[in-house]
Amino acid sequence: MIGRLSRRGRLLARGSRRPVGGFVIRDVSRRGLIRYVSASLETGRKVVLLFANANFIVKCQPFGESFRGSPFILVNDGVAMRIASKLLFGRAFRENLNGTDFVPLLVSKLATPQKLFLFGSTQEVVDRAARRLEDESDHLVVGRRNGFFFDDAELVAQINETGATVLLVGLGNPLQEQWIERNMGNLKPSLIVGVGALFVWLSGSQKRAPEWIRSLHLEWAYRLAKEPTRLLSRYTVGMVRFASIVLSESRSPPTHYFKASVTAPSDR
Repeated sequence: MIGRLSRRGRLLARGSRRPVGGFVIRDVSRRGLIRYVSASLETGRKVVLLFANANFIVKCQPFGESFRGSPFILVNDGVAMRIASKLLFGRAFRENLNGTDFVPLLVSKLATPQKLFLFGSTQEVVDRAARRLEDESDHLVVGRRNGFFFDDAELVAQINETGATVLLVGLGNPLQEQWIERNMGNLKPSLIVGVGALFVWLSGSQKRAPEWIRSLHLEWAYRLAKEPTRLLSRYTVGMVRFASIVLSESRSPPTHYFKASVTAPSDR
């Protein structure tokens, strides 16, 4: 198994890691990331997978140092990150790895049945999301917990007692990143994923944008039209803040991010 993991992961070349807004983002394909995560699960090697969109970059600024190196894998999510990459490096990320599409794909591609624990959203939503994941895969949901009124120690103990191998945390930015960073060392699941609003989409509580809108990278506009009160600040003030961070970085490239070697996904 160790040999298999070493074949899936390699020391990333400088061109495969792109610093954006204080975070090291992996430029990797869906296939490469699925292979890496699958191999890590087989060996029990811990991976924390986070999807970095513009909101993540803005809200999670305090965690820039904490999220560098193993076991964290940060991948790009959304059109704003694509534009930022072109501005900073002259080329876009090879694929848009948004969590809403990638996590269900990852779950469907895992060859070995896993034990899943879902944490976040309301109890009704997380229960419905759990049923859908079980109906559409060979994996077993061994626990689910809403994202309200929880004690860290009790919740971590509950997760560990279930024997879960995969933990999906859907608290939104930056709450899910704060919770993962705070409790990661005590959690036993090999794979921990920050999934944002995934449970809402899986449960059917809200409908996603039609495929043609998503193909034009305009899902953000569709969501804004549906939830203007909640999302207006994110897509106005938040985007101005994101642009400011990226433009500041473009004037002084942070080459020091590449000093440490880390193991990460490969497309081989």
